[in-house]
Amino acid sequence: MACKRLYLKDDFPQLSNEGTNPRVDVYLPAPLEEMGREGQKRPVPVICPGGAYRFCSRREAEPIALHFLTDGYCVLVLSCSVAPKMFPRQLQEVAGVLELICQNAEQWHCDTEKIALMGFSAGGHLAAHYANAYDIPQVRWAFPHSKGVQASLLCYPVISSREDLRHAESFRNLMGTEDWARWEQVSCEKLATGKTPPPSCGTRRRTMPSRLPTPWCTDRPWLNTAYLLKCTSSRKEPTGWPRRMG
Repeated sequence: MACKRLYLKDDFPQLSNEGTNPRVDVYLPAPLEEMGREGQKRPVPVICPGGAYRFCSRREAEPIALHFLTDGYCVLVLSCSVAPKMFPRQLQEVAGVLELICQNAEQWHCDTEKIALMGFSAGGHLAAHYANAYDIPQVRWAFPHSKGVQASLLCYPVISSREDLRHAESFRNLMGTEDWARWEQVSCEKLATGKTPPPSCGTRRRTMPSRLPTPWCTDRPWLNTAYLLKCTSSRKEPTGWPRRMG
């Protein structure tokens, strides 16, 4: 195994900003030359920890990465900018992570056709938001050729700004305002279209939206959605589970 820490602003000056230093921890499995797998391309989960856009949770970072690493995935963990840094900064940083993957795909043995965003709580919002908004002007300003992902894994995600469903602190920190009309602009169930990449959802709450415009599930065989169950059931709260939403 190899592990390295990279700072996005070192590679992408457009992400340089006083008071913020988003980083990416990269976990690469051993090449296993003795098994003839030294050149094998591997799927890539990009993990977005939660923390209400106020901090990045450590328990939803490396412990999750190690679950995937043991099965041979290349794994990246994004510690994104948090409040007072606001939208669209976090989306731009996800775009930067995908650029890093593509730039280093040969060296890291990444399969760029099998990239998934995995997010927890507010990180789940970031994953779902980017999956639907990777090509909006605010992202394309920083990365004119910003890339989408093939799937998303959303663990007890913040999805909707609807009053009876929202996590107000997350939306307040992301948008820097109490204006609920602006919160609606980043309410993910309003952004989903027929082009939304297939997600899979796991939840430990009963406040998830019961209906979304597209089926929030995935049948991609290269994504082991059992990790959703494993990661959420390790808590003391009621067990989460992958489920179809729609």
